[in-house]
Amino acid sequence: MLFIAAAAIFYRSPEVFPFAAGVLVMSALNCAKVLILEKVVEHAANMDDAARGKSFIRFQYFLRLVLTGAVLVGAGLLHETYPSLLWGAAIGILGFQIAAHSLQVFMRRDIKREEAEKAGETQPEIIESPESPSPES
Repeated sequence: MLFIAAAAIFYRSPEVFPFAAGVLVMSALNCAKVLILEKVVEHAANMDDAARGKSFIRFQYFLRLVLTGAVLVGAGLLHETYPSLLWGAAIGILGFQIAAHSLQVFMRRDIKREEAEKAGETQPEIIESPESPSPES
């Protein structure tokens, strides 16, 4: 959403809509890929044969890659009509990676906090200093 807001400020015209559409389409595709990945991992974990599970995961990874490529090719074919659509799709891919990395950092911080609470350690509290007196004239 940050990229869409920045594009709206940059374009200041209806030309922002193809860019926003590219970002939204790729973001929706990435969300769908994550949901698919969750189901694939659950299915592969329930398989009896580890080799079949590994090949199943690889095939599903290839399908997700083809799906992403198809959307990017579609955006590239519409590049003549909507030049910013391809850029929006590319930003949608990068935006998801940034969000996933940020989520991992925040989750790691929360896990450390929970481990510290279980161990009985307390986080040092920040003691606010008293307000300094204002000079009187």
